[in-house]
Order: sequence, then structure tokens, then C-alpha cells
Amino acid sequence: MTYSIKTTDIQNKSIKYQYRTNAQSNYEQSILEVKFTLQYESSRAQSAETLEQIKARAPQLYYTQNRFVNGEDYDIAPLSQGNLVQKAKAINRIYSGQSRFIDINDPTGKYQNTDVFSDDGSMYKDKVTYKNTVSLPTSKPNASIVVDSIQPLIGENAVIQKYQSYPSNTVTLELRNIWTPEYNSNYTNNTYGKILDSTGKTLYDYQVGTLILFTDGNTTIWSSITNVLENGYYILSTTVPTSMYIQEYIKPYRISFNSVEIQSISAELDKKTDFVLIYDTSISRWVPVEISTDEEEISYQGITVPVMVNIKYTSESWSFESNGIEYIFVGGSKVRFYFVNPNKINDINSGTVQNDKITILSSNTTDTSNLGLSSDIQFQIIDNIEQDNGYIDGSRVVISSTKIDTNGIPLEPNQFSNIVPDWESTDLKKYGAILIFQQNEDFTVEVLNLPDDDFTLLDSSWKYTNSDALAETNAYKRKEFTRNVEIRSTLLS
Repeated sequence: MTYSIKTTDIQNKSIKYQYRTNAQSNYEQSILEVKFTLQYESSRAQSAETLEQIKARAPQLYYTQNRFVNGEDYDIAPLSQGNLVQKAKAINRIYSGQSRFIDINDPTGKYQNTDVFSDDGSMYKDKVTYKNTVSLPTSKPNASIVVDSIQPLIGENAVIQKYQSYPSNTVTLELRNIWTPEYNSNYTNNTYGKILDSTGKTLYDYQVGTLILFTDGNTTIWSSITNVLENGYYILSTTVPTSMYIQEYIKPYRISFNSVEIQSISAELDKKTDFVLIYDTSISRWVPVEISTDEEEISYQGITVPVMVNIKYTSESWSFESNGIEYIFVGGSKVRFYFVNPNKINDINSGTVQNDKITILSSNTTDTSNLGLSSDIQFQIIDNIEQDNGYIDGSRVVISSTKIDTNGIPLEPNQFSNIVPDWESTDLKKYGAILIFQQNEDFTVEVLNLPDDDFTLLDSSWKYTNSDALAETNAYKRKEFTRNVEIRSTLLS
């Protein structure tokens, strides 16, 4: 059905839209008012489409673009030919570049499980900096600045990993604190229970957010406390069998400010001076400390603590900066990454929801044992490496723990250190892994195959010989020791 609309029917009409700019807080908004008038009569007006009609016609108009390429095109394009075709469904059976040895097992035709193996991969950690600024003067209240510009920094995954890796935030227990689960129909089995000391006394010391490494002497399980109930009962994020005891724990960390903290940080902003934010683990509170520094640590109440957010003031702007630690996996010569979707997808084989992941096999030897790792160690891929010129480096990806608790905290914080030792003093020189990156003309980055590739490296203080390296009984250390001896004793150009 068509209609005729006269110019007198639409005169000086208006529509108002509410929106918020990047400079506005969650409590502010702007209004856009659009006024319009019909200048010419229309005789082709039609009644409004139903939702079903929109769902059917919109893809026909915007998706196919008059070409048949993939399965979705063959689903949609025939519908544009009128009522002759009521419904169409195409299944991808082959695609450009398809291997004859891989079958598509995803019914949607969008994803394909692929396992790629590498025997020369490597891992390292890198410092990353996040920064927000607020130009001055601004109409935003200080509370909005705290919530919108500072709070997102403390929730960055790399910033959390920096906190978790700081030595004083990890507590190792000498006496056994034993997990004793009890049945409760409101909670998953082995997640509800008490923590008892060696005498059977109930312990009330642990707080929400505490990451705990449980062990029975052979296996280990990381879990976090998601809730503390009355009478000493705790709720864990993952199931932990009975009689496992606490080997170590990481002090709790919060990725959001409470009302008291927002008020205290806002008061510090009122002073218009430089200050830093630290997380006081003794009271589990974010604390502003008035100091102007570029150091990553400060002394607070007689102890050294990490600076979590560095805040600087000028007459033109506020600057908020936070440093973190990223863990990087390098695919080696055989693996390149194409990572475009951080969201979880259905795994066709297991029927579970999973991310892309990297598995370090237990066959890899360690710095403490020639027998290898106690089990496979998994990481999830969370981001690409982007060069300064915008190029995505396919040889490396950012990785993190595969498990995240309900508070957004990585649940297996020591995976990296279980694989890559944190060498110190003499061991750092003897075994410390050396990675030298080379940027190619096409902006790709690769790890040099030392000492065969061309490089120049001099270290006059090096005093170890190849015979010293070969005498090392640990396979992991001998490999790194030999490699470093070759590097430091060879001069190439």
C-alpha cells in the first residue's frame, strides 16, 4: 500500500537525540535537535516494515553487493528475486587455500579448529604503559575524572599482572592451612568450606579476592575467594578437593574504587599537584600519596611498594599513567598468528566455549628438572602486537592466564615464571635468555637465530667457557648456557 504525503503534512518537525562525548562523564549528556520540513510532495510513501521484513530485506540490500562469494551470499541473494525463493541455506564445503588434509567441522562455516606445533617458540615479558589525559580547564567534576580516567587503568590486564608479580604481594606459608569443604546445595561441590590450621582451628584471615595456590604435595590448583560468609566459611572460584593445603597466596587486589577512595582521590585532585596511587595491601585500600616522581616504586610507611598510577598536573592538563607487564609468545620460524577475535567461540570437538590458546607441552625441560614440566601449561591469546606504524606483527601475540575469576583477575599468575626462570646475579649472566629482534624491510619482526645470524655483541666481563657450559647437568641450563657462551664469545658483523 502506498500513500501520498503533501508538503503541508510535514512542516517544522523536530527530533531530539541524547548523546555523550568522550569528554563527558557518565553523569553528563548533550542533546542534538534535528528540524526538518518536506519541500516536495511524495506519492511513493509506504507503510512501515515489520521486523520480519527488515530482517529479510536489510541483508539483501547491504550484504551481497551483487556478488556470490561465500555461503552467506548464497543464503541471502536468492531471496532478492521475489517470492520464487522462500528460504535458502548454503554450506561451505571448500574455500580458497583449503588444505586437502583438513575437514571443516564447524556448521556455521566461520571457524576451523587448527593445531599448529612449533619446536623453537619463545616467551618473554615486556613493560607496557597506559595513559589517559584530561585537558584543562574542564567542566567534569573530580569524581567523574576518577571514575572515567583513572579507574580503567587499574583494571588493565597487564597492570594486574604487574601487581601479581611484585614479590611482596605473594606470601608463602610454612605451616599448613588446610581446605575443608562441606556440602551446601547453594554452591558447587568443593567450593564451600572452611580453612583450618594444623590444630583444626578455623581461620578468618583471608579476604575476598585473595588468590590461593592449593597443593597436596603433587598437584596444584589456583583458586580465589569470591565470598566470605559467617562462621568462617569461604566460597572459592574453582573446586578444590578436600585436604589440600595452602602453599602460597597473593594478596587481594581490587579493579574498582569504592566511594571513600573516590572521595580521597578527588580531594587530591583539588590540590592540583602531582601524586601517585598505591594499593595498601594491609588494609586493602587504594591510597593517594602526594609525591612527584618517575620511579616505579616508593617508600610508604617504611616499606617499598609499587606505584600503580602516576598522576601529574600542569596548567594545561591532568596526566594519568600506569605501567604493566605483558607476557609475549613468539611463534618461532614455523608459526604465524592471525588473531582478530578475542571473544570465546564454541569448540566443535568438546562442545565447550573456548578462546584461542597456546599450550606449552610438559616435555619441555625446566631449569630445575630434566624430566620437564609437571603438566602442560596453557595460555590464552588476548591481543596482537602492533608496531608504531600500525603494522600487526604476526610473529608474536600477547598471552595471559586461561582462567579469570569473577572479579576479572587472572587466576594462574605464576605460569610464566614456571617456564621462564627469573635469573639473578651470576645465574643471570650464565643462563639468562637473550632475545635479539630484527625488524625487516617489510616491517615484520623476527627473532635472530643466534649465534648463526649476523650481529655484533661484545661483553668483556664474560669469563665462562664452552667446557663450563657442557659440564652443566641440567638440560635446560646447558642449552641456555651454551647458547650464551656462543653469543658472547663470537664477533660477527
